[in-house]
Amino acid sequence: MKPVRFFFLLQAIVFWISQLDAQWVQTNGPCGGTVLCFASIGTNLFAGASGAVFLSTNNGTSWAAVHNGLTNPMVHAVAASGANLFIGTYGQGVFLSTNNGADWTAVNSGLTSLVVPALAISPDGTTLFAGTTNGGVFRSTNNGASWAAVNSGLPLSPYTGYAAITCFVFSGTSLFAGTNQGVCCSTDNGTTWVKSSTIAANALVASGTNLFAGTYLGVFRSTNNGASWNPANSGMQNSSVYALAMSGSDLFAGTWGDGIFHSTNNGSSWTAVNSGLPKLSVWALAAIPSQGGGTSVFAGFNEAGIFLSSDNCLTWAPASVGMTHLDATRLATIGSNLFACTNAFGIFRSTNDGATWAAVNSGLSNWYIASLAVNNTDLFAGSSSAGLFLSTNNGTSWTAVSSGLPACGIRALAAKPGRTRSTGLFAATDGKGVFLSTNYGTSWSAVNSGLTNADIRDLAIGADGKGGKYLFAGTYGGGVFRMSDSNTTWTSVNSGLTELRVLSLAAVIDTILFAGTYGGGVYRSTDNGTSWTDVNTGSTGTQVRALAVSDAKLFAGTEKGVFLSINNGNSWTAVNSGLNNLNIQILGMDSTNLFAGIYEGGIWRRPLGEIVTSTEQPTTSSPTEFSLSQNYPNPFNPTTVVSYQLPVATHVRLEVYDMLGRKLAVLLDEVKVAGRHDATFDASGLASGVFIYRLTAGSFVQSRKMLLVR
Repeated sequence: MKPVRFFFLLQAIVFWISQLDAQWVQTNGPCGGTVLCFASIGTNLFAGASGAVFLSTNNGTSWAAVHNGLTNPMVHAVAASGANLFIGTYGQGVFLSTNNGADWTAVNSGLTSLVVPALAISPDGTTLFAGTTNGGVFRSTNNGASWAAVNSGLPLSPYTGYAAITCFVFSGTSLFAGTNQGVCCSTDNGTTWVKSSTIAANALVASGTNLFAGTYLGVFRSTNNGASWNPANSGMQNSSVYALAMSGSDLFAGTWGDGIFHSTNNGSSWTAVNSGLPKLSVWALAAIPSQGGGTSVFAGFNEAGIFLSSDNCLTWAPASVGMTHLDATRLATIGSNLFACTNAFGIFRSTNDGATWAAVNSGLSNWYIASLAVNNTDLFAGSSSAGLFLSTNNGTSWTAVSSGLPACGIRALAAKPGRTRSTGLFAATDGKGVFLSTNYGTSWSAVNSGLTNADIRDLAIGADGKGGKYLFAGTYGGGVFRMSDSNTTWTSVNSGLTELRVLSLAAVIDTILFAGTYGGGVYRSTDNGTSWTDVNTGSTGTQVRALAVSDAKLFAGTEKGVFLSINNGNSWTAVNSGLNNLNIQILGMDSTNLFAGIYEGGIWRRPLGEIVTSTEQPTTSSPTEFSLSQNYPNPFNPTTVVSYQLPVATHVRLEVYDMLGRKLAVLLDEVKVAGRHDATFDASGLASGVFIYRLTAGSFVQSRKMLLVR
């Protein structure tokens, strides 16, 4: 080969490799996520989660997502028979894998309801049952290839008009189904059912002649095949039981808010076993023979992933390595330290660009973290209800700095830049306005004069062009407010800002300010907010939840992915190569990388220096498919907004359910034109918890979960 030809070939190879690197890659954490169910095939352990199925082949030491053929499923049930593995999802029906989850195929023929919170397989392995929230029980005798409803005798739910199934268990040849109207029994493989109690069961487990039901009033036991039931709650304080598991004479109960209980006498008495658990609300339990002998008990949590006990629940340890679907709410960097805060699992730190992560929560009294701010080498974290915390050692330990702050969440933080500790630290509270500390959080005072909307979603500090600083507050419904160094009174600055639901702010240079909105995309002001212009050419994302600036690069994180502008917003280009989920929640960056937090997708990384040369193309601007977006804000209290898009005019129904399938609200039931639409859900009368919202538009059905935190 001639030298010149070799030189050009080498150049081409280098360019090709650089293009391969110039895409998003998922970091290895933070690890966690919402885990709803477990199942095992031999030494393979499966966890059904919100957004994925995970497989562990080493007793929970590490996990890997197995989702080829699945699209962001909410997995509520897992069942195994021989080499066949089935999952029941919320809105997508039943899927089958015959190769340990490597590939999945939908098996829904005849299944008229695709909300499947329960699965069961007969003891002989010949019959599969699917329990649905609005269609009762379905039976398949050919591994899900076809289904038939078997509902004779099942009670109908007053909420849906259907038999609403929550759980199954076989006791001998009798099949028991938990419903929100009571426990029912079938002795003829589901052909007919008899109601055996009025107990609304969340979970069922059987051992010998003992049958147990987990309910909102604790555990009930039947010793006569469901003919009668009696409370078995001594020591449990009538806790709401969502999960049950049994191994020999050991019975375990997972509750909502009170942790895990253990009984060795068939439920006659219980002992709390919560040592090492990060939170006390449990969705799933499994007691499985461990590979080294003994029993491993796995507990699945909302957002906090999986914890494992190998000593009958006397102690627990995290077991979520590889479960990279944890939601992150904010990102921040200090030198080589990357921090991510989460809704339920505190703060994580990575010192190697996301290759590994570790929780850094010592001193935090609340692990629902909503905001982060950096000032020099100090890190501030705002919680959802316990005020503000400060770390001066890269998150190794935290100290409360909330004197004078109201007892509510801290949604946004901003610190004046400087070489020394800032004399101006601002905290935007949940509904109580903005507070200022001039002594690094030792004390706080309200600065709310002129602020007519206290629903603040972001803060930004920019130059006022006169040697001073402006503080900007982006509010939901009230647009942008501005306050100067010399005057602690806020002024509304919204001329030209036609979308007043502001989610994010970014101050670039001099007097240039950008606002990301909910529904209107990005707006730009070149005069410190005095006037605004929408700048969305090339961008299809209208919900701009995050903005980030690096030199001349401006990034917008939206429900349609990440967009880049190199001309101050005049035009945008999608930079989404490698992303498998475009629902961006947050953005952050260090000197070399851009990081994106994705809804139920963990944190992804892309080199900053390679993004500009991207040739990725933006998608079309009008909706081309049906879609249901994640509600915002999430978590919320007490209201949140749900957005959806329609490619054609059709009848739309938007409903909210609790986790047992009980209908709580109908937000919409009418014909809507093509385009993007919003609906508001007010949960003022509900307690904290996870809820499901479901969109039905013609034949399109999709569900998502939302979290209410009081």
